[in-house]
Amino acid sequence: MTSINRISSDYRRALRGFASTVCIVSARTAAGNCGITVTAVSSVSMDPPSLLVAVNESSSMHARLLEASHFCINILGAEQVQHSANFGSPLSMEERFEIGDWRLSADDVPYLCEAQANIFCKKADSPKFGTHSLFIGCVYQLAIGDEIAPLMYLNGKYITPSKLVEVAPSRKTAWAAT
Repeated sequence: MTSINRISSDYRRALRGFASTVCIVSARTAAGNCGITVTAVSSVSMDPPSLLVAVNESSSMHARLLEASHFCINILGAEQVQHSANFGSPLSMEERFEIGDWRLSADDVPYLCEAQANIFCKKADSPKFGTHSLFIGCVYQLAIGDEIAPLMYLNGKYITPSKLVEVAPSRKTAWAAT
């Protein structure tokens, strides 16, 4: 195995230990509603409030996100495994939106009403890096439920926060001066 193949293989294995919140990124273009399941979502800045979602160029959603001016990050709750599975499947875009309470915002962005949270963004940039584009959005509207219990993905499996244990940090810190 060459060094680059070894790094790629080890990198994939290492990422299996990276717990991620499961989301659906949704948008609307001239072709209609579109969406995919994603875990590569990250906050970018608090000023301006912004986030990014990384989408593979080979994804059915990539070209449509390039076309869209707005998108929504729908943070899935622990009970919404089926939504994640549908939006990560080969179902047509139309079929994906048949399950769940999907609505359109005032500016025509589809969102999952029963999601744990909806983060509406105006696309600010979409730089390419490697096999992915990073869709950066400025947050302009939010809808947040009362409970924080996201659907998560770890080691190739869905998990819920109920299986997690809160750990208090030790009083001794590794970076404290001696």
